[in-house]
Amino acid sequence: MELALGCTYPLAHAEAVKNRVVEKLRLLEKLEIAIQGDDYADKERQDTNHEALQYARAAAAVLGCAWSFEEHVVCGRKELALERLTKLPHVGAFRAQQIYELARTGTCEALKALSEDGLPLGSNGSRRKVSGGDIRLCNPRCWRAVRLQPGLFGRNPRR
Repeated sequence: MELALGCTYPLAHAEAVKNRVVEKLRLLEKLEIAIQGDDYADKERQDTNHEALQYARAAAAVLGCAWSFEEHVVCGRKELALERLTKLPHVGAFRAQQIYELARTGTCEALKALSEDGLPLGSNGSRRKVSGGDIRLCNPRCWRAVRLQPGLFGRNPRR
């Protein structure tokens, strides 16, 4: 927690790879909100969308990271990169693996699964379950409707 309080969290970073990773983490956050609902705006169900919150925290941690992703994640050894990533505030082993994949390939299992209307792996390694109260994108038309939401992906794709 002390490390989290001592960081600065800029809106953009000079290192392009960090900005690309943050963009994907924010996309994952928006997808989680689109699937499960925006719990902050829902007055009847005052729960916390933990998955979306974790992606937001990870994005902030990546922007506040003082060391070079280009040097350590993109060009360095995987074990060392994962070790350094897990030392970031709010980043555990599972989220570190996602950040590593996003930096190296531009995608991760969760992004692929959510983009294909599937259920992503949870941090315990099994497919996440959908409870009766959750909303799930069950067909391509639903996914298309989510993609066309104004501002959901930073711009209006209808223009």
